[in-house]
Amino acid sequence: MRKGLLTLLLCAVSCLLIAQNETVIFSSPGGMYSHSFQLRLSCLSQEHHVRFTTNGNTPDATSLRYEEPLALGPGLYSHADIYTIPTSPDHLFYAPDSVSHAIVIRAAVFDANDSCISKIVTHTYLIKELGFDHHDLAVVSLCLDSLSLFDYATGIMIPGATWDPNDPERTGNYFQTGREWERLAHVEFIEPDQRSSINQECGVRTHGNRARLYPSKGLKLYAREEYGKKRFDHDIFNSDTYTSFKRLVLKPYSTLWPLTGVQDHICNIMARKVGLDAPFSRPVKLYLNGEYWGIYYLQERLDEHYLEDHYLVDPERCTMIKNWHSQPEFGDADDFKQLMRWLDTHDAKSQRSYDYLCKRIDIDNFIDYMIFETFIANWDWPANNTRFWQEKGGPWRWMFFDGDAALTRDDILVFENACYTGDDTWPSSTKASLLFRRCLENDRFRQQFRERMEVLTDGVLRYEETWPLLIEASKELRSEIPNHMSRFGSPESVEYWNWGLGLIDNFLKNRSSSFKSQFENLILTTEHELNPDRFVCLPNPTSGSFSLLLTDPYSEAKEVTIHDVYGRLVFSQPISAMPDEPIQIDVVLRHGVYIVKLGNHCERLVCQ
Repeated sequence: MRKGLLTLLLCAVSCLLIAQNETVIFSSPGGMYSHSFQLRLSCLSQEHHVRFTTNGNTPDATSLRYEEPLALGPGLYSHADIYTIPTSPDHLFYAPDSVSHAIVIRAAVFDANDSCISKIVTHTYLIKELGFDHHDLAVVSLCLDSLSLFDYATGIMIPGATWDPNDPERTGNYFQTGREWERLAHVEFIEPDQRSSINQECGVRTHGNRARLYPSKGLKLYAREEYGKKRFDHDIFNSDTYTSFKRLVLKPYSTLWPLTGVQDHICNIMARKVGLDAPFSRPVKLYLNGEYWGIYYLQERLDEHYLEDHYLVDPERCTMIKNWHSQPEFGDADDFKQLMRWLDTHDAKSQRSYDYLCKRIDIDNFIDYMIFETFIANWDWPANNTRFWQEKGGPWRWMFFDGDAALTRDDILVFENACYTGDDTWPSSTKASLLFRRCLENDRFRQQFRERMEVLTDGVLRYEETWPLLIEASKELRSEIPNHMSRFGSPESVEYWNWGLGLIDNFLKNRSSSFKSQFENLILTTEHELNPDRFVCLPNPTSGSFSLLLTDPYSEAKEVTIHDVYGRLVFSQPISAMPDEPIQIDVVLRHGVYIVKLGNHCERLVCQ
């Protein structure tokens, strides 16, 4: 009797342990394969059974029951056609006739009552025999329940309940932020010709500003202990040193002109060569619930966890500021506010003031940052895409962030933006330019800036160093561009894409020389602003002709010269030594900003 009871008890305990440890066993893991094959699913107990889905949803009691080996072929593609669901305002949404697929199997173990008793196991299969060609790109496969993506009230990929038709480009579910808009997902990272290197559950939120509007939205991935793993552990970026990440970003193929998709990636590499903090990035192909979602760049996220990993600092002692806002991304902004108040009420002309400023900011880092942002001609900066941080008690340091709007416009007046003092708030503002303007008041800073500029423009920023980065970045994407075009309708053609690459190549080829000229013009006008005016241009702006009115009639200048923003002489006119009436200047100029020089003094002239 006792033996029978003991046997029953042992059986019950055994069944309980099996249930607690029950899992789906896949005969082959997800990854890239040359040929199709039979996939077998099993579980530990014969009393249980396996159910699975092929559309990315979580298996439940209504899902397909596994009965026999699955032949990996088109019959297992998702038929949800989520690519047809409007995920943007009508004028931005694009739906192709069809999309390519990966095979995604999500499976779980169920008991006799069809209650799920195991974790969900997910594997994605990419098979060359079925037409999949990875083009040497890694793949990210992301699976979420369809309600998490497309439900009217809670779906993070659609305009949904929070969309306002009167404000269509700044509202919608995809613009919502915070933990309440994070959704449970499963992510796989698959290296070329390999099996899954990352296979785990994570949190997903939308990411970016205007990028949220487009069908190929930015996404953030969160590793959390509650999802199973605290971090994403894999040498994603081939860095050896950094192989574990708390958060990652899926940044969509660039939506900014000229749609080459490579500017931000190249800028990240260039910035790190300069010595700045910038995210590691890598091009990938994204599959969402088994449907092709185009080219993305997988990146590190610049946040407190980045600082912890790269600087071994306590995140609780750090503050990060974004876009000069007083409200920090994290931490305490009191030190930043105090610095801004000091800048508002002090200049940096004296060595004492400059020494104080050098204690508050890492001046070498700031110089590198300002040289780099102005060199790449980032026209969505400095009021936007700026990020800097401080460990409590230490100096402020700047990080490079977002180069989508860079490397194409050599005519951008980057130093005009960097020194802006008007009423606009974008691309620059008086708050965003204040620190640089104060630094330029100091002779030592200007000399440091010039010396470092010479080192960088003749070194890691010269064409012989930057051109190979463009070649490699374009090579990585070239074969995949037609597929991305078919999925999202942009870029409009391969020819247009090549034209955009040509713009970047031309920019990099000529930038060192034009950049140096722009800086020398900055110094001319800065030095003028630090001295009493000796003359004014009237009218200013002008459509061509204007007059010089001397406020110092004893000028010994013999000539008036006009220079463009690159420092090139475009006009000159001799004058008498002491003119006693306005000097009339008749000149034909293109629209733009010019420097009028009289003796050792300068004035900006705007031609409209």
